[in-house]
Amino acid sequence: MYSPITQNRRHVDIVSRMLENEGFKKLHFTQLVVIANDKTVVDKRFAPKSIKDVIVKYDQLAEKVRNISTDTGVTFNDKQMKEIANFFLLNNNPIKFNYV
Repeated sequence: MYSPITQNRRHVDIVSRMLENEGFKKLHFTQLVVIANDKTVVDKRFAPKSIKDVIVKYDQLAEKVRNISTDTGVTFNDKQMKEIANFFLLNNNPIKFNYV
């Protein structure tokens, strides 16, 4: 299994570059990997702090997001959020599979 942390970091980098290339201001992204299976055991005792801060279980996600949103000081108005959402909608290219 690939590292979900490394994969997520690549996704964050790609999204950040895409938005910057389109003229959006430099945005702050917070990397999170959410563990959705409640039976999953994550032993973070020996992990560095940078890894511990990225992994969150699904039942702790709402609190984590609340803490993140107050820490960054970054705010968007409705128009800016809509522009970003529309950018992603316009650039969404689903993979087409040929099942034959």
